[in-house]
Amino acid sequence: LEQTGRDVLPPTFVLPISVAVAKVTSRFELTELTVLDAPEYRPEQIVRRFWQGWTHYDRPTLVTFNGRSYDLPVMEFGAFRYGISVPAWFNVESRSFEQSRNRYNTDAHLDLQDLFSNFSAVRISGGLNLMANLIYKPGKSGIDGSQVQGLYDAGRVDEINDYCRCDVLDTYFVFLRSRVLIGRLTLDDEQALVEQTKEMLEAQAE
Repeated sequence: LEQTGRDVLPPTFVLPISVAVAKVTSRFELTELTVLDAPEYRPEQIVRRFWQGWTHYDRPTLVTFNGRSYDLPVMEFGAFRYGISVPAWFNVESRSFEQSRNRYNTDAHLDLQDLFSNFSAVRISGGLNLMANLIYKPGKSGIDGSQVQGLYDAGRVDEINDYCRCDVLDTYFVFLRSRVLIGRLTLDDEQALVEQTKEMLEAQAE
């Protein structure tokens, strides 16, 4: 940290201890929000289940916010570390535009930061937190990535998982608004999906 001047470790030094995943249908409905390998949260199993799930569900589009620069490299380095083969993701012998890791292949991975920044033509100051706030969603829950190591060392894993779930929900809501932006949903459609999601989460919390 002293060398980089940053309070978040580079992906090469990170082991995942909490990965939250939202499952969304082709109609943009959120059907499940889960944390991988609960309640053990073992890094190797988290990585393994992430890539097994992506393969099992027939390589769905991964949707992230700045995931191309951080979240997915963490999972890629994890696959390397643990010897996990993911040929459909590392399909480097395919034509360039068909490769899953091609930054413009949004069928494989839609990075919302790339979408809104026009692939880094403009800086998205404020990140996901700001984008969520702009559409009146909660944003950060009082925890950010720089605090995760300290929380983990203190045994406060549940707080880390809650933080990850909130981040994923914000990403989902920003994703829905992006579908309004490109004409895949109307604003009324989006609001109905948001309400449906709130009802689902409230029912699960009871």
